[in-house]
Amino acid sequence: MKGKSKFFITSLLFLLASCSFFATSSIEPNSRDNSYFNSLSSTDSFSTGNSSSRSSSDSSSGYSSQAPSSSSQINTYTVSWLNEDGTLLEFDDSVPEGSIPSYDGETPTKESTIERTYTFSGWDQELFPIYDDMVFIATYTDKTRTYVVTWIVDDKEVKETYEYGEMPVYKEGTPTKESDDSGTYYFSGWDQEKEVVSSDKTYTAVFSNKTIIDNDLVYLRVKISTGYKNELKLVDCLDKDLKNLVVPDYCQNIPVTSISFDDSDRVFDTIYLGKNVRSASKVRVLESYVVDSENKWLKSIEGMLCGVGSFLYKHPENIGEHLVVPEGVKELGNGIDLKRFSRLTLPSSFNFMGTKINELEEYIISENNESYCSVDGVMYSKDMKTLISYPARKSNKTFEVPSSVTSINSSAFINSKILETLILPDGLEKADCVMNYETNIKQYVVSENNNYFSSIDGVLYDKEKTTLIKCPPRKTGSTYTVIEGTQTISKYAFHYCKNLTEINFANSVRGFDVKIMEPHFSYNSYSSNPAFIGCSNLQVINLGSSFEAFKSVFLHNCSSIEEINVSSENEHYSSIDGVLFNKDRTEIIYFPSAIEEGYVIPEGVLNIAVNSFLESSVNNVSIPESVKTIEQYAFRESRALYFINIGKNIEEIGKYSFKNCRQLEAINVSDENELYCSKDGVLYSKNKTTLLIYPDGKKDENFILDDSVEGVANISFNNPYLKSITYSDNLPVLIQFGNKKIIIKETNKYFSSIDGIVYNKDQTELILCPLDRDKELVVPASVKKICEGAFSNCTNIPSVSIYHSLVVDQIAFSRAVTTINIGISPREVSDNWSSFWNYSDNVFVGSANTQLTIYYV
Repeated sequence: MKGKSKFFITSLLFLLASCSFFATSSIEPNSRDNSYFNSLSSTDSFSTGNSSSRSSSDSSSGYSSQAPSSSSQINTYTVSWLNEDGTLLEFDDSVPEGSIPSYDGETPTKESTIERTYTFSGWDQELFPIYDDMVFIATYTDKTRTYVVTWIVDDKEVKETYEYGEMPVYKEGTPTKESDDSGTYYFSGWDQEKEVVSSDKTYTAVFSNKTIIDNDLVYLRVKISTGYKNELKLVDCLDKDLKNLVVPDYCQNIPVTSISFDDSDRVFDTIYLGKNVRSASKVRVLESYVVDSENKWLKSIEGMLCGVGSFLYKHPENIGEHLVVPEGVKELGNGIDLKRFSRLTLPSSFNFMGTKINELEEYIISENNESYCSVDGVMYSKDMKTLISYPARKSNKTFEVPSSVTSINSSAFINSKILETLILPDGLEKADCVMNYETNIKQYVVSENNNYFSSIDGVLYDKEKTTLIKCPPRKTGSTYTVIEGTQTISKYAFHYCKNLTEINFANSVRGFDVKIMEPHFSYNSYSSNPAFIGCSNLQVINLGSSFEAFKSVFLHNCSSIEEINVSSENEHYSSIDGVLFNKDRTEIIYFPSAIEEGYVIPEGVLNIAVNSFLESSVNNVSIPESVKTIEQYAFRESRALYFINIGKNIEEIGKYSFKNCRQLEAINVSDENELYCSKDGVLYSKNKTTLLIYPDGKKDENFILDDSVEGVANISFNNPYLKSITYSDNLPVLIQFGNKKIIIKETNKYFSSIDGIVYNKDQTELILCPLDRDKELVVPASVKKICEGAFSNCTNIPSVSIYHSLVVDQIAFSRAVTTINIGISPREVSDNWSSFWNYSDNVFVGSANTQLTIYYV
């Protein structure tokens, strides 16, 4: 608006001086849309000089296409000079026709942003003789803005310049302060957390005289979700007698952000956590946790370690069997194990109780708590409408849920050891508590006045008795018959029913339902939990005439199944000698897990279904010529199967068909099969170009991969006997066969090997180190790159030494246990190292997921 106002004032003065004003004529200097000329109304205009002598077509077309007038009177035009934001810098109102305009004002400027600075570079168009009104707009070049960072160390200043967005790094090494009468000082960090540069900043070194010997502490570089960063994890303390551990804020200028001791016998009396520590897993403390007051992630309350969100993270070990949660804590973190306590006292601040397996005898809750209350040691919501948690070791064998309760949490009775009879109230609407947790309950009792649930012989049904919700885990008797009229079975109905050996499904039962009694009965949507999980003694299942939805995975971990029988009137299934088939017996669906003798699949079967021999004990299976398909996971974990014959008509063998068949020694294929073949019991595609399955129980120590092989299916080599694999000359990609040693022949055109380590052909890339290598390795000078996973899981190699510049993949040493010796100074290392290695004062700090020692080079 300021630019537009200046224009109007200038324009009016000019018009008064020239005494020329025409309401119907207009000037269109150019077609550009800008703030200056848009301020004019389309019906208001002015003319300058002798511009009225131009034709109407000239006025409407913007720039004139005519040559200069031969008249002795010279026309004049206006020239507006605008800044980039539309502000009027200068207005020239009488520029002679044919002359070159000139800007006489101050050099245009553009205000810097936090990120960029701007320098005037000229105008948006060249200056040339004019024959019409013109507008010129200032243009700028930009560059990243710089700031000054000042480091103050022991009253001495060091100033450095950084561009916006850079992370400042103190380049003078570890700050030091001379000792005085107060003691010896060590650098504990800066007075504020370093952040990327966005303004001038001053950092002052902070020193502490706590007794800390960094050389006794072993650090580890850690990987976080956003990538590798300058953070350290404390993993060990060399002083085995140290009782009070002080964790510094920094080690070699790198913040120490986490602690994790794998030594379970390592216990400290007290631990002091520096301001940068965010995690303290696997640390055992007897007396007290102390946290630096500047720590933004953790705090200590009454000697307990808490998160800033007021959850209880860890507690000292010497607090006995009664856990008294301090005031201020709102919830229990995952590190709190309630199985070691008999009593739990919760403060008024506590407001969230998640799923916790407990061995408690009672809950004690502050009367001032607004979320929860406790009655007779049981935890409820404040209004007594929801039963939150029942102590697992409460001494009562019978418990009657209070009449006010309308809902019971899913984990309320988790791990219940003593309770046998659970009496549910008339007003109960939701009972997730009966779901998939193991308890000692023998019977559920429901009043006839309840509108949502009923019970028959201690078994919980819906009100109409069309859905069986839960058979008590410790129901007496070995056989249970689902009552006639029941149509659906809850997914969790028979979980952990260890006393049952036989289940009879009534003819009315259609199958398992995963959406029962919504909204009055609810639990998590369908997952992979088997329907009969924990039924370790179940032997016989009898399906009625209406059963239509049975999956073999329902019986995962049911090792005692001997037979599944089906009513002859069932339209979906049939059974022969306890083996489950579809109705027309063209598909075998489930073979009982407890049958050990060999089995002959009947002629006429076309398909061996998914998981049909899941965890079976059968030692051999004869497949008839009629079978065309073996689906994925068909023989998964068949623990006794030692050989299999593939007939000539098999057209498809699914992925992982023989996964974890530990005794399987050979897969033999008919020579007449057009799609598959076998050699020495190993399964290939017909022309042996693809390796498909290597049997888990084959006892050869070395496997020679045929040179015809050009690809390998997605299989895992879990064979415990196999030690090495001689690689195919024609396989262009190196497949890591688990922990097997790979032997490369000299004739291989893609790879080479030296002392068991695999390289590419010209040995510029180190690809794989064998897991059993127990000798030191000096990386050859020819190597330019250590590839992804090259040393993954190498726990026996003493050290890897590198004496030249190269590139190391960021997970080359994933989960390795070794020492890396770097025989070069940091300045000689290529930039490719910077994202996952750190050097400081010639100290090398190890890579992510790798248990490395600090190594001085």
